[in-house]
Amino acid sequence: MEAIDDNGQLATIDTLLDNVEPAKILAMRESERVLVAAGIPLTASQTGSSTVQPFVGDEVPASERHQSPRPGATSCVKPPGAIATAVSLHQAMKQYQEYLEREFHRPETNQISPWGKTQVKQVDTLIQHHGDRSIGELDASEINELIGYWRRRPCKLRTTTPMTAKSCKNYLSALTRFLKWLDTSSRFDWTKPIAFGDMDTRIRRLAVDHARKSLEQVDTFSLDELKLLMRYGQPFDRLLLLLGLNCGFGRAEIASILVGEVHLFSAHSPRHQEILDFKSTAEDSFIKRVRRKSGVYGEHILFPLTVKGIQWAMKRRKAFPGYGDHAVLVVNKAGTALDQPTKAGNANQMIPNHFDRLIKRIQVDSHDIRPLSFGKLRKTGSQLIKRFSDGEIMGVFDCHGQPVKSDALTDAYSNRPFGRVFTAIRDVQEYLQPVFKEAGETPFISRS
Repeated sequence: MEAIDDNGQLATIDTLLDNVEPAKILAMRESERVLVAAGIPLTASQTGSSTVQPFVGDEVPASERHQSPRPGATSCVKPPGAIATAVSLHQAMKQYQEYLEREFHRPETNQISPWGKTQVKQVDTLIQHHGDRSIGELDASEINELIGYWRRRPCKLRTTTPMTAKSCKNYLSALTRFLKWLDTSSRFDWTKPIAFGDMDTRIRRLAVDHARKSLEQVDTFSLDELKLLMRYGQPFDRLLLLLGLNCGFGRAEIASILVGEVHLFSAHSPRHQEILDFKSTAEDSFIKRVRRKSGVYGEHILFPLTVKGIQWAMKRRKAFPGYGDHAVLVVNKAGTALDQPTKAGNANQMIPNHFDRLIKRIQVDSHDIRPLSFGKLRKTGSQLIKRFSDGEIMGVFDCHGQPVKSDALTDAYSNRPFGRVFTAIRDVQEYLQPVFKEAGETPFISRS
């Protein structure tokens, strides 16, 4: 400790580190290690009233790491530069936010990704709901209480309205990710309890959750509403409508379709027709791609009207540079991708905004249509597939990771039944004929 020019107040040693040479900081860490190994706590003098603040510094090589026991817990491997357990929960959460901003930084836009920004905001909410305390207090009982806080459905801040089950699940997931990061980070002298993985994370159900349950448990558009959407839609609106119904695509899937993933007027090879148990011809068109969210491969046979919409999108895309198999197919009028973040780094809202304006145009003319979100189109397409087939085929249609919930090995021992998906899509196509008629003779020519 003689390497540090101390002024006699160990409690304020952390304020001295900014101007201390690195060699002296390493000497300080080494002295801390010797004292801890000798069973001597590194605290202020008996005449002082406070304990030493946590040492903050860069990580040291793995060879210099050692086991450092902490009160009430088994020993854990942490480097001498780890922040002591006296650091507060809120301080640790703020450093976790800094980690998220680095982890989800996108070099191409020099911004944090929308998902990264969402996680940072979730941590802000955790800070607002959880009182500050030392991370050294986070034993199994305390963590179970933090988890229980979200399981029990707290009220929204400054209200008496309980949070939704989905919101609580999201914040509980954010809390879990933070605790795992805290455990794995070598900057903090904290280890998660052994019982952490066995803690109950089931969200409590309230009476209000069951109030809306009825025969129609999922909001989907009716046939009459789909007819109105097609009638009032502009070419871009109609393309969104068709991709949602035909392929079950949400805004992320539509924004990421590549030109090379579209196969117009192209039959499968004889071998693939045998595997699919579906005979395709040169008049058939498909979208074949891997869903980015699940990493699952999927194929969708296209409605004739969807083909016309894609041809319109291709013509529009060719007007901008970079057209080719690896180019994004659907862009806005300026040729910008639909998932391009805003200048503030927020998620692109062009697709849902377009759809909301379409709904309002219909309502202005006094038509009866519910103000459902764009995401309900994907659910409507899935519901129609299930109606004309079954739950397994709907799962394959949606490119779910495990279409058969009771059998995790289905994909390991068999090919996905895309042929049956194509048959179901053809049945849905027949059902939607009244909707297609609403598009008129020139469905992809803009109306003034």
